Amino acid sequence: MKKQVRTYLSRHGFTLVWALGFGAWLGFGAWNYFNSAEVATPEQVVAARKQMTPGQLAYEKAFRSFETYFRLLGDPDDAKRFAANWQHRFDASGKLKTEEGTQAAIEEMSKVGSLLGCPAQFNGKCLFERAKRAYIRVHYNLGDADLPNLTDPKQRAEWSDMIDKTIDPKLLESEDGVFAAIRQMRDSLHMPFDLVHSPAMTKTETRVREAHFPGIGVPIAVTNVEKNKLGGLFHFFFGRPQSGSPLLGKVQLGDVVLAVNDRNLDGLTIEEAKQFFVGKPGDHLKLQVQRDQDSKPFEVDAVFTCAPDVPNCSSNANLGVDLGITHLNEIPLSEISQVIAEAPVEGSPALGKINEGDLIVAVNHESLNGLIVRQVVERIHGDVDTPVVLTLKRKDASGNYSKFDVTITRKVIEKHAVHFTALEDGIGLVVLDQISSLNVPADFAVAIARTVLPLASEALNGKTDAESLRLVAQFNELNQKLAQGATLDDASMRIAMKARDVYEELGQGGGFILDLTHNPGGEKSIFLDLAGQILPDGLVVSLREREFGTDRIMIHEDSLTPAFAISSDRPLGMGLEGATIHPSVRVPLLLPKKMSFKVLVGPNTASAAELTAGMLQTHKRAILIGRKLPGQKGHSSTLGKGSGQATIPLPYGFSLHVTYLEFYPGGERSNGRGLIADLDADGLSAQRELAIAEIKKDNLAMATRMEDTQLAKDRNREILGNDMRDRANEDHKPLESQDPSRFK
Repeated sequence: MKKQVRTYLSRHGFTLVWALGFGAWLGFGAWNYFNSAEVATPEQVVAARKQMTPGQLAYEKAFRSFETYFRLLGDPDDAKRFAANWQHRFDASGKLKTEEGTQAAIEEMSKVGSLLGCPAQFNGKCLFERAKRAYIRVHYNLGDADLPNLTDPKQRAEWSDMIDKTIDPKLLESEDGVFAAIRQMRDSLHMPFDLVHSPAMTKTETRVREAHFPGIGVPIAVTNVEKNKLGGLFHFFFGRPQSGSPLLGKVQLGDVVLAVNDRNLDGLTIEEAKQFFVGKPGDHLKLQVQRDQDSKPFEVDAVFTCAPDVPNCSSNANLGVDLGITHLNEIPLSEISQVIAEAPVEGSPALGKINEGDLIVAVNHESLNGLIVRQVVERIHGDVDTPVVLTLKRKDASGNYSKFDVTITRKVIEKHAVHFTALEDGIGLVVLDQISSLNVPADFAVAIARTVLPLASEALNGKTDAESLRLVAQFNELNQKLAQGATLDDASMRIAMKARDVYEELGQGGGFILDLTHNPGGEKSIFLDLAGQILPDGLVVSLREREFGTDRIMIHEDSLTPAFAISSDRPLGMGLEGATIHPSVRVPLLLPKKMSFKVLVGPNTASAAELTAGMLQTHKRAILIGRKLPGQKGHSSTLGKGSGQATIPLPYGFSLHVTYLEFYPGGERSNGRGLIADLDADGLSAQRELAIAEIKKDNLAMATRMEDTQLAKDRNREILGNDMRDRANEDHKPLESQDPSRFK
């Protein structure tokens, strides 16, 4: 991404990014919460920074990030020693005057900083303690009174005591054992989106965010997940019961379902077990439920009921609560669930060697059976310019599989999550895979510009004045460059904004479709950049979040005005008079306010993708088109995640995703059901067809309004012209002679 684009499309300052479910880092801004020394005023910070070289600024930024984690997770003495040894270590050496020297200095510091006070040689007890402190000092209960609230000192002490008593000390003697112990600790909090990542997965996640990494450039998925059997690691667990659910007050988030109507679910496939949870209104269901691993199971009776928005349904009633599957991301591969290749990335070394739909059954001649997807990814990734051998199974036209090997040399893959297609009638379609990669905002800006530029050009057709001809030439030239892979720099951004203005004044037709159907979410900073490009003004998001390292709950809000982005923070329970306001220059609006805009969502739309869709729906800027599932009553919805996670780095390359906030898209509370779509269609193709039809309907209505407006203007012009003509005729009549005495 070019530096010029970053000035428009990146958040500035020391805060890096805050996660909404798909990888992030704890912001530098949190450092003040743990800094017991005197905090400098903003003016002092600005003055000091002006005296620093680029190398010193980069080093200081890295140092503050490490120190934040030391204060959050390490021992107090460790944090003091780290600060004393490393903050000014290279000030007098001249090492920070060059880019290479700065990089070497940061790498040297990171060898110590990343350990967070633990020994250089692996120490499982120290690693586990750092993970425990991460939960104690960051974790946020979303309001469930039956789950541990770690911001309450008494509950925190009880939870810590319980963890110390239940974790087997022998687990802390090996990496695999500590990994299992941390997951056990995570599970006690019953937060389904909290994750524990191994060093390899942490590295992969970092590469995804940076959008370039060594590999072969082919995304993978798993076939027939629902054919796997329950039991062992895999169980159904309840989400939060919705209002009106027959299970409200009887079960809570995280409760595991052991049996239904005296039928033990172990041994049934996920697909088979799901059938127990749909029935006719009034049917009774007896559930055997377990709350905690060591607690005694209990029975719950429920009656199937219809959703509130389906008053007269005769079948497919439900229990008003979502079901999740524990450890779903750890289902082992087998002859049933295999790795399947998706479409290779354009320009990647896999292109032409692997087809979408190929099954990958071995890597370097080693079978993948028994592995989980994370381990497969680790095997496929490797060093640049090294070969990897994949064994593929490919289906032919007759349905028969052939098995063969392909050798692919790994390259640096530039991963793009924004996929643009120019549809008929000036409609732009953007498929957005995730909101995590740093190149997403720049790519998204290009997609909007490629939609608007041709329409703005068309709006000026027939105009022969010099300015219009100049603009048409600029619009066409920029559109051609963007189609060839260019990005928007300062100058071309101004041209794209001018195209937006021309369309607002003169443009007709066209439209914009944003496909979020398989978007799992991403980072808050990137979401805010996208919001600025597509939302003219208004409250973008309200967050209720835990202030890192304290027991305070804060309300954080991000809003847009035509000229500014405004962030505000205030403690929960305090009004706006207690808020701290932070204005900044906003990301430029690129999508015309009057352009028809549709967003496609589905059951897999989650986290920051739900934030994006919910923000647009709340402000009535876009219509949400959902995906109707078989047997579904009422409008479809998104996943309903409603919570955000911060990624906390741990020693030895491990990391945690820890729930620390809940979000309100456009100020509206998120719920377990997710966002309810405005319209539904049967499948992705039908969603896109419906979006196009709705855009054409909008454009027809707009054209009619513009025609009516033009007719009114023409009529007014005619009336005004007649009036001016009559007045002119009257003015040219000779004046009658008058007696001056009449005016005395």
